[in-house]
Amino acid sequence: QAYHDSLTGLPNRNLLNDRLGLEIHRSERNKLKLGIMFLDLDNFKNINDTLGHLMGDKLLKEASVRLLKSIRNGDTASRIGGDEFTVLLPDLSDPKEIVVVAQRILRVFKEPFLIEEFELYCTISIGITIFPTDGKDQTELLKNADLAMYHAKNLGKNNYVFFSRGLDLQVKQRLETENLLWHSLRENRFILHYQPIVNLKTGNIIGIEALVRWQKSDSGLIPPMEFIPLAEETGLILELGQWVIESACNQSMKWKEQGIHSLYISINISSRQFSRNDFLACVKKLLKKTGIATHAINFQVTENGLLGFGESGKIIRILRDLRKLGIKLSIDDFGMGFSSLNSIREYPIDTLKIDRTFIKGIPHDSSCAAITRSIIGLSKNLGIHSLAEGVETEAQLDFLVNNQCDLMQGFLFSPPLPEPEITQLLMNKKNLYN
Repeated sequence: QAYHDSLTGLPNRNLLNDRLGLEIHRSERNKLKLGIMFLDLDNFKNINDTLGHLMGDKLLKEASVRLLKSIRNGDTASRIGGDEFTVLLPDLSDPKEIVVVAQRILRVFKEPFLIEEFELYCTISIGITIFPTDGKDQTELLKNADLAMYHAKNLGKNNYVFFSRGLDLQVKQRLETENLLWHSLRENRFILHYQPIVNLKTGNIIGIEALVRWQKSDSGLIPPMEFIPLAEETGLILELGQWVIESACNQSMKWKEQGIHSLYISINISSRQFSRNDFLACVKKLLKKTGIATHAINFQVTENGLLGFGESGKIIRILRDLRKLGIKLSIDDFGMGFSSLNSIREYPIDTLKIDRTFIKGIPHDSSCAAITRSIIGLSKNLGIHSLAEGVETEAQLDFLVNNQCDLMQGFLFSPPLPEPEITQLLMNKKNLYN
């Protein structure tokens, strides 16, 4: 019990340290190399939070079985806590032997886990150190392997990275950015910009998308693609997301008081927010606090965000509960993910947003034009709206109008604007065709 993990039966941190110490001495004596892998399951927290700890424990057990089947005879696999594992690889004559093992581990973890009635996808990220070049003792070898693993996560997960001295600085910079994000939220250094959503038949503004910006310093604003991924990974997105919903709803109520009616506010929601068991309760609380009508809200989630749950049934239930409240729902970046047409049919959505990548190519790129037409046609067949984002030219606008797209947003009409400017634009009742 002192030396083995009670859940998986694998050696624990105590036994790992003992064996690693012995292998370091043996490697020094025999002039051999020694490898250490630090492994972390990708997407485990989402699965654990969504399906519960019992399901998470079963997944960890299955992961341990796969790991043991992937390593060599004489290697030691350990679970050192949570969803973190290590593999000790002694007697290395060539570091390429580690690559063979790492690739085998990645390959077996790409296959879905079949647990009870669920099919779960949970890949793995691996950081690697080699004794004696990457560390002289257990602490340094494990610390540097951990750094390499985090770098593997940053590169997109589901891969392996060998430690190098430059990684230490990169990870320190990342930690500094993470701390700065948390402090910025406490110090109200996030603001919202707003971009109009226009009806292509009338040319009138019918909605506004709220877009968060980070005032990292006095030098300018940081766009969301540069900090949202880190906020997602660290969990900051939960608190930041709530701030965005509340701030956007409050602003919508201010516009109503100023006589600006008949607009809905569109708010981006992350899969991490949806995965919270209390998400619906939090939304109801914010609605009551701000006083906004539910039909004046549109939640939008990316296509790949919908796929990140591991259980489509739960997300469909949440979406249906939101619809029962009267909240509109959109799928953002449609066409960039891998959802099936059958799943789209089941989602209770109001709008498909055509990704700007396709809009940028029209009308000259035949593939982009064909995909855009297909999404517009799919929307019509499903009885929902199509919205083109990133519209910048008259030629793009003409194409969308001729193909009966319903809505648009983009720099051709207006870029995202801070509150005073967007309010003035709304007061002036700007129209696309005037």
